[in-house]
Amino acid sequence: MHMPADEIDRQTNESPDVLEQQRSDARLYGRIAAISLAVLALAGVGYLVYRRVKRPSLAKRLRLRVLDSLHDLPTDMLRDLPTDLPSRLKERISQVHV
Repeated sequence: MHMPADEIDRQTNESPDVLEQQRSDARLYGRIAAISLAVLALAGVGYLVYRRVKRPSLAKRLRLRVLDSLHDLPTDMLRDLPTDLPSRLKERISQVHV
């Protein structure tokens, strides 16, 4: 099967245009990927800075630890605790200053 000469000429003349289009598409996709990665990295850094700045206060951390330790105790032990203990703990925790 032979191709006509004008068909061969047309295909050879089109190939630089096709290659240039593919290169420009590759550059476009590369830019999109680079911008996406940069945005993702900035979002991650922003989240880490936010977490560092908005750390829970000492009183809140102590409160959470006390509550977590109380969850580990059997329920019958909790019933035996004095009734005014939660209010005393709240007063002591609120008095802690950093």
